[in-house]
Amino acid sequence: MSNRTETKKSKSEKLRLIKEMYWRVSRACESTRYWEQYLELHRQEEKSHRRFCPDHVQCGLTAGESVALFACKELLEIITGDQFRPACEDYFHIRKSIYAAWALFKECGERLRGEITAAEAKNWLTLIDYAELNKDPRQEKEAA
Repeated sequence: MSNRTETKKSKSEKLRLIKEMYWRVSRACESTRYWEQYLELHRQEEKSHRRFCPDHVQCGLTAGESVALFACKELLEIITGDQFRPACEDYFHIRKSIYAAWALFKECGERLRGEITAAEAKNWLTLIDYAELNKDPRQEKEAA
């Protein structure tokens, strides 16, 4: 099936893909003591991000769905080689979860690579578009 057809998946299908990948990633990483810390960083970042959303804008994803998406996205980008490796001077300019993703990958990278191939990771990253999933449902109705 071509990527053009694949990207036309419905939002519910994409949410199912996020849940499935989250399950696979968590299975590979949850035995480390750092998995929960990594998720907590994502929860904090999502809470901080939502604090700045205007009241009239509704998020297309729940906080939990966003946490699952970004927890997977950062680790899959490392598998594919698409995630840059942060340096010390980046610490105050990028999300802390990116550092945590690299630390977690150091702990469970072999298990992740055994669970998810680079091709699968690349395909998932192509299919899941945060901006598209996070559109305000009312804006979609107005555009139609």
